[in-house]
Amino acid sequence: MEKFTFQGNINLPVEQIDLYDWLINITENDYKSFSKAHRALGLTKIDGGKA
Repeated sequence: MEKFTFQGNINLPVEQIDLYDWLINITENDYKSFSKAHRALGLTKIDGGKA
């Protein structure tokens, strides 16, 4: 598997960034709009609602 990285600026305080919440709540349409190269996103939830 290849490794890719990206670096960019986000104009928010770090306390306002919740990557876990963003990843589990992103809609399919939002995902498609952010990543034209990807064709799928998968998520499995286990007991307790954690992914």
